Amino acid sequence: MTNKNTRNISKVSSILAGLALVSSQQAQAEKVDTELILLIDVSGNKGNSVFAEQQDAYVEAFRSSEVMDAIYNGSMKSVAASVVLFAGKSQQYTAVEWMKIHDVDSANAFANAMQSVEAPFTGKNAMGEAIGYASKQFGEETGGEANGFESLYQIIQVSSHSVDNDSGHRRRDRGNNVAEQRDAAIAAGVDRIDGVASDRCDHNLEEYFQDYVIGGKDAEVSYYELGDKISPLLSRKLVKEIESVNSVPEPSSAILVGLGSLGFLFRRNR
Repeated sequence: MTNKNTRNISKVSSILAGLALVSSQQAQAEKVDTELILLIDVSGNKGNSVFAEQQDAYVEAFRSSEVMDAIYNGSMKSVAASVVLFAGKSQQYTAVEWMKIHDVDSANAFANAMQSVEAPFTGKNAMGEAIGYASKQFGEETGGEANGFESLYQIIQVSSHSVDNDSGHRRRDRGNNVAEQRDAAIAAGVDRIDGVASDRCDHNLEEYFQDYVIGGKDAEVSYYELGDKISPLLSRKLVKEIESVNSVPEPSSAILVGLGSLGFLFRRNR
């Protein structure tokens, strides 16, 4: 056997070993239609009424038949969800770890976990930094550590009641700090960043979200007045986000690269 053939066999063996590793990692991850992070602003006073209002609305939404119907309509009939709370710089907290929601019992378990959450921070708003933190929580799909799930769609839903005043460096328009984190998250693999805005400080927050926060295909911001009942709005947004996923499975990019490399080697040896 020539040295050239030996080297080619060694390359093929390395590629096959890599494919086996990818396959093993994928087998360990639970497949769901969508991974959803609820990224919620708790800046200001601890236990503020805005967060309490949203918390109750999310609990009601995840217990609704509309959200369950949307989950059942997916090809995997399941989603994974997590809750991250944020305030100022370095104040991000995963309040509810990733949970699979696939039936009424698991939806109620997630709602109960959400209901037990307490706001851990006071202080400023570092929304941009929070988006950067959240984007890494999806696991290998966005270049982070494995989170136990694999999905077709990764979505961040940002809820806030004020503009960012604490991310990054000082600028004339600090919204650019948020936009940079948004763009980096989309580039890393996050499919969409949606928004829920309730303006407590008269910042024209709906337009701010349009300019700096939301991103990805079909991204949108929903605005509500403080004191309004927001459970129906959040239910509609959750349904939209859960139903965003395409029913056709995505091929693994790592597998495609591996197969392409195999084909290249075999063509060279013909």
